[in-house]
Amino acid sequence: MICARRLLPLVACVALAACGAQEPAGEVRELPAPSTQATAPAAAADAAPPAAPPPSATTGTAEAPAPPAVPEAAPGAPADPGGASAEGAGTGGAGDEEPIRQPARFTLAAGDVQPASVRVAPFLAVALEVVNDDAIAHRVRLVGTDVALSVAPGQSGRREVAGLAAGMYTLSVDGGGAASALVVGGDAAP
Repeated sequence: MICARRLLPLVACVALAACGAQEPAGEVRELPAPSTQATAPAAAADAAPPAAPPPSATTGTAEAPAPPAVPEAAPGAPADPGGASAEGAGTGGAGDEEPIRQPARFTLAAGDVQPASVRVAPFLAVALEVVNDDAIAHRVRLVGTDVALSVAPGQSGRREVAGLAAGMYTLSVDGGGAASALVVGGDAAP
């Protein structure tokens, strides 16, 4: 004869399933598996079912197993072999870096150019800026390059110049009336 104590969990599960009972949303509870004790030998019937994981004190749900451990890098291996880093994880990702640009600013005032020279490193881009503080427009040319600017009165003209070889490049204003120099490299003298 089957013991009523053993049938009670099975009858409860069948009754809940037949009635369509559901647990409240957001709460997960494990129900014991249906018992197969009626057909199992008597020795197996006395064994206790496996224990369910304890519910979490804060959420009332069973705790998820811990994620697998991440293997550490071998000694001498780069720490970030994929190239992803905090710097590259920005909005643009790889390739959105801006090249190095060296500033070279000249000011036109009272028919003169200041400073007399600006020194920059060779082969790095130059951010050339010419500020016109005069009351008339000026035409500026960097001799030895294809750079030419027309700068209106009270305005600035800007142009990025690709890296230049070492040497001295004259900044000519209005065809040579006033001049200054862009000195590229440490050996060239103004």
